[in-house]
Amino acid sequence: MPTTAAITRGESAAVPLESASIWLLYAALLWPALAGGAHAGWLLAATQLLVLLSALAWVLGMVVAGRLEWRRTALDRPVGLLIVLIATQLVLGPGPLLRWALASPESAAFLPARFLFVGTVSPGDTTRALLLFLTYVGVYAVVVNVVRRRADVERLVRTLLVTGGVVAFASLVDFLAREDWVFRWRAERLSGRLTGPFANPDHCATWLLMLVCLGMGYLAARRGQARSESGRLADVVRSPRDREAALRRHLPAFGVGLMTLAMVLTLSRGALVSLAVTGALGLLAAARLGRLRRSLALACALGAMILGYGLWIGLGPLLHRVGSADALGRVLQWQATLPMLAVFPTFGVGLGAYKEAFFHFQPSTLGAGHMYFPYAHSDLLQLLIETGPLGAALALWAAGRVARDLVGAHLLGRGRCPVGRDTDARRSDPFSVGIAIGALGAVVALLVHSAVDFPARIPADGILAAACLGLATTAMHTRFTGAGPIPVEVIRRRSLGSGLAQRVVASAVALGLASGLVPWIIGPARVEAAPAERAQSELAEARRLLAARAPGEQAPPEAQALATAAVTDLRRLLASTPSNPFVHERLAWALELQSAARGDGGADLHRAALLSMQRAVALQPENPYLYRSQAALNLTGEASGLDVALAAGRRAVELDPALLPDLVDRLAPRGLAVAQWADLVPARPATLTALAAQLESRGFLREADALYERALQSAGTDEATAIRWAWAQLLLGIRQPARALAQTDAALARSPGHPELLLTRARALAALGRPEALAAFSEALQSAQARQSAGERLVFAAETPALRAIVSSRLGLDSKLSTARYRRALAQRLSDEGRWPAARAEWDRALAEGPLDAAGHFAHAQALEATGERARALEAYGQAVALDARAVTYRVRLAERLWEAEQYVQGLAEWQRLVEQEPRNVHMRVALARAYLKTGDRDRALGEYRRVLSLEPGHAEARQVMARLAQP
Repeated sequence: MPTTAAITRGESAAVPLESASIWLLYAALLWPALAGGAHAGWLLAATQLLVLLSALAWVLGMVVAGRLEWRRTALDRPVGLLIVLIATQLVLGPGPLLRWALASPESAAFLPARFLFVGTVSPGDTTRALLLFLTYVGVYAVVVNVVRRRADVERLVRTLLVTGGVVAFASLVDFLAREDWVFRWRAERLSGRLTGPFANPDHCATWLLMLVCLGMGYLAARRGQARSESGRLADVVRSPRDREAALRRHLPAFGVGLMTLAMVLTLSRGALVSLAVTGALGLLAAARLGRLRRSLALACALGAMILGYGLWIGLGPLLHRVGSADALGRVLQWQATLPMLAVFPTFGVGLGAYKEAFFHFQPSTLGAGHMYFPYAHSDLLQLLIETGPLGAALALWAAGRVARDLVGAHLLGRGRCPVGRDTDARRSDPFSVGIAIGALGAVVALLVHSAVDFPARIPADGILAAACLGLATTAMHTRFTGAGPIPVEVIRRRSLGSGLAQRVVASAVALGLASGLVPWIIGPARVEAAPAERAQSELAEARRLLAARAPGEQAPPEAQALATAAVTDLRRLLASTPSNPFVHERLAWALELQSAARGDGGADLHRAALLSMQRAVALQPENPYLYRSQAALNLTGEASGLDVALAAGRRAVELDPALLPDLVDRLAPRGLAVAQWADLVPARPATLTALAAQLESRGFLREADALYERALQSAGTDEATAIRWAWAQLLLGIRQPARALAQTDAALARSPGHPELLLTRARALAALGRPEALAAFSEALQSAQARQSAGERLVFAAETPALRAIVSSRLGLDSKLSTARYRRALAQRLSDEGRWPAARAEWDRALAEGPLDAAGHFAHAQALEATGERARALEAYGQAVALDARAVTYRVRLAERLWEAEQYVQGLAEWQRLVEQEPRNVHMRVALARAYLKTGDRDRALGEYRRVLSLEPGHAEARQVMARLAQP
């Protein structure tokens, strides 16, 4: 029955258990923050075990005391119904989605457009999310029911603030030192933002911000006590006791300052917005309560502190964060997330199952296939998607009840407390009001930040928010008097009587329930091979066994068994995650491997593999890698799958043009016709040109020639210029300069004076042996000079990204407009025509404009040599060899010129390197032998002549020299 009796500690036997519950609560609150957020693995399991032990100690303490008590709160009914809703999701499970995912090829159907009765798309994720939610509920319940006295409340708040201050100080040390001095166990390395022990700076900012809000409320709560405890400055200076007392009074304020500084250095946009919103609401509440002056002073002090810190670190990094591109990415993700509600309109996708459902809705603009989104980057939106309209309604009901209870009834005195017994429940005690405002501010800060991020999914933040909400509830629902705390709300109490039997039964039930939860908690943290990992290892071993068999030999039974086991594991995994496209893809390849291991009887397995791959594509239709995988899988079958492979490849290229080279490599052995190659890419000029360039680089010149022509049929003016240029490059390569000349002339008709087109035209004229070729090279140079003077930067400035990639692959760094390249071409033409003085002058100018490559230095050396500048020529030959040490022609010419310059030692060294490069070259060995003779090394000369005779037994010079040297 309801009771309004004063709260007491209970029998003395229950005190140790209640104290243990409080200490375990402290550990559960502090451990996640120090453990990097404790969002997964054993760190999360340890947090949940601490909360479970704290709740168990609280319950056993009540059992020992002989009565079970429950302090009613505004959240009892909404939270209970929300747990029922999540349990319903688990009971319903994937339902029709699972039946679609595991359907046989004969009964397969298309992916339904709407799932009315799917409870959760991933029961495992929903189970883990429910356990995390129950962890938050457990913390809230322990705080409300165990932290009941003013000393308990103050001790908990001070512990949190001191810990927050210490963590903030240590985080500042690491941040300013740019080295992990304190938090060495952190998985993520330091970046330009303060991270503290957390893996994510934004989550660290949320944790610090909640403590800042709680600290501000605590400072406001102690204002009367601070006045009475404050002594004269002289007494503080003389008395160690007064100094210690003053330090204790001001330590929370110092901790709040440190946490504020650390929060600013996280550069978290969401945290700063949360601080602004929470501060505004706090000032509004203070004004309604008649405490505006002091609250405004605290707010101004905090604002001045933040402004000072901002000016100290500079506002540039923060402004850069505000304008970064990831903000737009989040908006795009939210836009892609909202349609999920229409597909799962009843129960949502399941609590915690967002990451498994978002695959189907992830657009290519958000990197489908590249990026993985386990969270919606908005806890509020994700809650709506995961629990549906029913869950959202329950959440709004819970928020409304809390606001009506703590704010409306107790702070503002409007209305009646929904769980109280008094009509006038307004609180005026400064301590209770200050703690409640600070704790509620922490919860509001989390909620505001949760609108643009996922801090509530991080246990360190979520547990702290639950504790703060519990503190606010305790502060508002308890009158702290000298005789002890008196509850305002109704307490449900059930007596266990004076007998021992009922207490033993109650203890056994509590211990049994706790023991049943332990496997549920530690299960996800166990280090066991997941089905996906086990299947991957099984498939790898099966592939190895199949690859090791002899041609025509049947697959070993071990390979068949491994492939079958992998298929079984993946199907078991599909039962828990039927909406994961990557599991379907792995299953498709496992079925294909099983088909290959079975041999002739694997046709049914191949069809099942194709169906599984179709399901993978249906589950993430914007993933280009899945289409590439579908194309590759269809190519493993008969020729009938070629059309499907081409269609899948075309979609893959449409989504990600970078996949084209891989698809061309896969299709190259098929001997496709031009029309089939054209079906591989979307019928756009740029993509057809990109395909032609890929085929050209692989030697499919006839097909590339036809595809360039096809690309021109629908090309615009700007596109046609680049396409005709690329086509002309191909025609020059296959020695059809007349056709290349026709293409460049046609391109120049649309883009007159284009330097690259003029250069290509000049090369075509040179290949035709036309006398006007030299004038064409000079015209290209003059055009490049004029355009560069006009400020143009790129050779082709108006082409699409696909064509720009082709230009970049052909020209490299020369895709940027530079007169040096055109001058080098003119100089080379002058060298080819033997006009050495003019060639030397142009090469000198080219060298002055920029560095030359090996071929340029060699041609420059030839021009210098032809004009009588042998010393400079020798230096240029040396530079050519230094740039291209494997070019035999360059090194031979250098060796010859060194010998002619009577630099015998250097020349001999070059001949030795040449012989090392081409040991079977008779000419080089003869030259080396002559060099040895010239330097007086008879033995080495004889050795080289012997090697010459071993390579060419009839070599006359070698025989003559050997005979002469053999004489005494």
